[in-house]
Amino acid sequence: MKKVVSIVLAVLLVFLCVSSVSFAADKPDNYYATDLPTVYIVGQGGYLYEKDENGKSVLYFPIEIEDGYIGDRCKELIKPLLKGIVLDRWDEYCDLLVDAINNILGHVGLDSNGDPKPNQNLFGVSARDLKDADGKYPLRGESEGSYATYSFAYDWRLDPIYTAGRLNEYIENVKAATKQDKVNIVARCLGGDIALTYLKLFGNDSVNKTVLFSTGIEEFETIGALFSGQVQLDAAGLSRFVDGLRVSKDYQDIPLLDLAAVMIRLMNQNYQLGLPVRLLQRLWNNIYQNVLPRVLIASYGSFPSFWAFVSDEYYDDAKQFIFGGKEAEYAGLIEKIDTYHETIKPFKKDIIRNAEEVGNNVYLLAKYGLQMAPILKDPEIMGDSLLETVSATAGATCSKINGVLSKDYRAAAAANGTDKYISLDQKIDASTGILPDNTWFIKNLPHMDFNAPTGDLLETILNFDGNMTVFDDERFPQYLFYDEDAFTISPLTAENSGRNETWNKSRFENLSEFFKLLRFVLSEYFASQSLTQNSRS
Repeated sequence: MKKVVSIVLAVLLVFLCVSSVSFAADKPDNYYATDLPTVYIVGQGGYLYEKDENGKSVLYFPIEIEDGYIGDRCKELIKPLLKGIVLDRWDEYCDLLVDAINNILGHVGLDSNGDPKPNQNLFGVSARDLKDADGKYPLRGESEGSYATYSFAYDWRLDPIYTAGRLNEYIENVKAATKQDKVNIVARCLGGDIALTYLKLFGNDSVNKTVLFSTGIEEFETIGALFSGQVQLDAAGLSRFVDGLRVSKDYQDIPLLDLAAVMIRLMNQNYQLGLPVRLLQRLWNNIYQNVLPRVLIASYGSFPSFWAFVSDEYYDDAKQFIFGGKEAEYAGLIEKIDTYHETIKPFKKDIIRNAEEVGNNVYLLAKYGLQMAPILKDPEIMGDSLLETVSATAGATCSKINGVLSKDYRAAAAANGTDKYISLDQKIDASTGILPDNTWFIKNLPHMDFNAPTGDLLETILNFDGNMTVFDDERFPQYLFYDEDAFTISPLTAENSGRNETWNKSRFENLSEFFKLLRFVLSEYFASQSLTQNSRS
C-alpha cells in the first residue's frame, strides 16, 4: 500500500502541474470560412518551439518524459516515504519529490520577473502565415469567397497585457494583408483573456464579432485551489472525473482505462474508495507546504498568464503561499500579476458589455456535464473537467454535477418567463449569465477538446447577418450535445441528455459492465500473447 501511495502521489503532482497547461493545448488549423478574416487566439499550452544552433525550429513544448523516469523516481521515494510515515520527518521525501518533478517541468519556467530566461526565445507556429511561399499576401481562404482563419500563436507563458500588444500588431497585419477594416476574433481559454485584454487596451474599432470559447471570465477554481495549496481530494469526485476522461478523444479506446473507471466507480459505491483517498489527503497535508510552492515557482507559478486564472477568493492566499518570504526576489513578477488583477480582471464583464454597446457582438461557448478535477472544496461544481460553467458564462445558474435545478427554482423561472433558458436536462439556467441570448452550452465536451466539430456553429455565428442569437437557427439551439463516438454536436434531446451520467448507474449495472470489460481485456491480452508466441516459433 505504501508503495502504491508513493506512486499515486508522484503521478498526481505531475498531473496537477502538467494538466493545468496541457488542457488548453491546440494544434492551430483552419476549421471554417468566414466573410471577414478571423483571428483565432489559441489557448494556453499550444505548441512552442525554439531555434537550435543551426537556426532550425525544435519542439520545446509539450514536455516529453523519458521512458521509465517516473517509475525510477518512485522507487527512490519509497525509503524516504517510510521514514516520513514512521518518524514524521518529511524533508528528504519532499526534496526528492521536488527534484523529480522540477527535472520534468522546470525547464519551461520563467525568471523572477516573469520574463523568458536568458537565451530562451520561444515562439508558436501559426496555421497560416500572413504571407505565402511567394511572399504574397493571401486574400482568400479555403473556399471561394471566404477569408482564411489566421491563428495568433504566441508564448502563452507571458503577461497577458504584453501579449495583447502583440495581438494588436497581428490584427493590424491581418487587416493590411486582407485589405479589410475589421476582423472577427475566436478565442479559446487563455485566448479569451488575451482578447478581453486587447479590447480593454485597444478598443473595438477593428473587431466585428468576438467568440469566447471556454474562457474563464470569472477565473478557474482549479488553478486557484492549486496555487493556494487548498486542495481537497474527494472520492466521489475522483470516480466521476476518471469516468469523464473516457469522453475525451485523448483517452478513447483504452480498455484498461474503461475497466479502471468502472472498478473505481464500484469501489466508491461500496465506500472502499474513501480509505485510499483519505490516506492521500493525509499525506498531502504533511508535505504540500514543502513541495508545492517550490514546484510552482520553478514552472507554472512563474507564468503571469497562469495568475490571470486565479480568482480574488484565492489570490492573496496564493501569493503568500508561493512568494511568502521571497517578495523582493520576485518583485518583477508580482508587479506584473498585480497590474493585471487591478486593471484588467475586475473589468471583464464591463469589457464584454462595452463591446456589445459599440457593435462588436460577443458570443460565449461554454461546456458542462463533466466532473471537475477532484481537488476542489466543492467537488460537485458543474464544469467541463477544468473550468466551471458559471465562470465561462459569467453567471449562468448551474445545478450540482449529479443533480438538477430544484422544482421551486424551475417554477419561479416559469412564472417570470425565463424558463425558456433552462436546459432540457434541468441542469442549467442561462438567463442569469451575462449574455443569455448569445451563450451556447455543449454538454459532455471536455475542456481540452476544442477541435471537436464546432466549426459549423462558429461559421454560422460569424457569417450571420447581424447579431445571431440562440433562437435564430434550429440546428444550433442554446443547448447542444457532444457525441464522442460520432464526433458530432447536435441539439440536446431527451435521448442523449443522460449519456455518460455514470453516477446514476446501479451496482448491478456497474458489475455487469465490469465483467464485460474484464472479459474483453483478458481476451485481448491472451490473443496478444498467442500472437507473440506464434511469431517466435
